[in-house]
Amino acid sequence: MLDWNVLCNLIPRRSISHSRQHPLGTPISSLGMEHYTQYAPTKRVTKEDFPRRIPAKPFVEPVASPWSAPLPPGSLPKLIMGFKAEIMDHKWHVYTDGPDDSGILTVHFIRSWTGIPVVAAKIQAELDDDKKPILENRARIVEITWEAADNRRLFKDEISTEESSRKWVVDVCDWVFGIHVPLEGDDEPWNLVEDSNRVPLD
Repeated sequence: MLDWNVLCNLIPRRSISHSRQHPLGTPISSLGMEHYTQYAPTKRVTKEDFPRRIPAKPFVEPVASPWSAPLPPGSLPKLIMGFKAEIMDHKWHVYTDGPDDSGILTVHFIRSWTGIPVVAAKIQAELDDDKKPILENRARIVEITWEAADNRRLFKDEISTEESSRKWVVDVCDWVFGIHVPLEGDDEPWNLVEDSNRVPLD
């Protein structure tokens, strides 16, 4: 069983004001980390925590595809704690199932306005010698699942695809949690931590 007091202590709580440049030149601001440190939950978010009038709904036509995307150290505690939108501008609910005995977690990205699932990311955590997940270490997205039903489109003129679903994972992780997830060709993910130093992934 996870110790939630320990989990909370792994999450940076001090807002930062500086910004960094992504290794490929794309500006990555500290807004995501500031957003999370300001609105981070004090207990783990579950789907039962969302408003009864707009509950988290299941997928109708889920489509799954493998995706190998590394996550930087320190990402898992924030993803496990999740996020509950308190106002409309927050836009997203995020909750996580797991980890199970093999270190697998599933992170669900839900549109807060509708309760409709947009994408779910399956993540493999590193395991220690006792086969327990090491939450503060790096991890890897190994699969994503997205909603393919026409009546569940996020935007009427946009069909959900593997590419667009990956981009939603990247965007929401950046905006909500301050976690940079690489799409393609970036094998050095990094996390905006309190001292704003890059954390390389070997």
